[in-house]
Amino acid sequence: MHRPGTGTAPCTVAHGCEAKPFMIMPALLSAFLVLVVMVMSCNAARVPSPPSDPCVAAVPMGLEPITVEAQDHFELGFKVGVATRFKIARYLSTDTTFLKLLSFARTTAGAGALATLLAAQERAYPHLVQECRGMAAGSQVDFEQILINNLQQELAAQISALSGDSAADRVPWRPDALHCSDALWREPSCDGGGGPCEVRWGHNEDNARVYAGTTSLLTVHFSPAGRPASSWTAFVYPGQLAGYAWGWNSYGLAWSINALMPLHVPADGVGTLFLTRSVVEATSLEDAVRRATQPGQAVGASFNMFFAGVLVNLETGPRNVSSLLRVHGGYAHTNTFLRLAVPMSNPADGASSVARLARYQQMPQPVASPAAILSFLGDQQNHTYPVYRTEPGSAVVTLTTSLFRPLKRAVDVWTENPTNGPATCTYSLDFE
Repeated sequence: MHRPGTGTAPCTVAHGCEAKPFMIMPALLSAFLVLVVMVMSCNAARVPSPPSDPCVAAVPMGLEPITVEAQDHFELGFKVGVATRFKIARYLSTDTTFLKLLSFARTTAGAGALATLLAAQERAYPHLVQECRGMAAGSQVDFEQILINNLQQELAAQISALSGDSAADRVPWRPDALHCSDALWREPSCDGGGGPCEVRWGHNEDNARVYAGTTSLLTVHFSPAGRPASSWTAFVYPGQLAGYAWGWNSYGLAWSINALMPLHVPADGVGTLFLTRSVVEATSLEDAVRRATQPGQAVGASFNMFFAGVLVNLETGPRNVSSLLRVHGGYAHTNTFLRLAVPMSNPADGASSVARLARYQQMPQPVASPAAILSFLGDQQNHTYPVYRTEPGSAVVTLTTSLFRPLKRAVDVWTENPTNGPATCTYSLDFE
């Protein structure tokens, strides 16, 4: 497997290598040779050199590769925190939504709400809370801020709940929350067996404009004591757990996520970012569904997942509701509940999702070929609610477009509109 961005870069703490002292030699050439051998040895011991560069040009901002090896969750979080500390600092100091949540958390009511949420995560995922603590230590940021950053939607819901706002008066979690579109395709004739199944799906990763340039492509090689080693690659946001975007792991699972915004959010529920981080380590589709349907969820999400020829969409909602759909033919999902009877946080929130789904239905059917999927994901015909988001002044932008091609064991990634040219980078879904 090509491990993005590794092999030729100098070892850093993020790679798990300790800095070695440089001693002045009598001859400058000897010193230079010693240093070269040290760096090459560190790299060779950690990650093999990639066979080729996955990107057609320089790695674009937002896809900068990070590779981490770790043996426990605190170490993993710490190394990610060290590697992304400047991006974390930039984001936490500029995102107005996060800063409002931080101010709320420092009130008596907000501190109580955050303590309740922390207790819920400690019960469900104590190891992932440790990962957050490690990230805080590595990035030199207070744990409180990293925790809030990973519970934004859940904490924001408590602001409205504590204020007693009616559904019509509730302020949305964030004005830029309505993001991500997916178009999925699985060849219907595969159901009878008889050979490899043609499966492909595309995903627009839309999010707040403030995230532009702060994301990374994280590859992790994880070998915790007493558990099988695993690897995964995920598109990650600054100071947040991996999983709440798109990625793939060494067991053969690939995924993408659509955010959902339910009206009623339990104060003591399991956070979505903790939930999606758990799915990252799933060893099979059944294991992924089990992890994604963890009881007691606060919000839930839409999971698009592929494993061993099977493509599914899974909706989960507050508490213990879920709906699993095996995709046969074409299917699309945005940011509204399609199969669960779960009210949205604000009826107006669904307008963008409905418009994007309507545009999918208007496309020549079936939306099956790579070109057709990319045509939908790059569509901007609806100027108010385009599928591909670049409108000036909008709080939301499309950060990446991904096209998963499991039969080719590849995922193509664009950082510009995918209808305008070839993929920016192509990554292998396999790990060596």
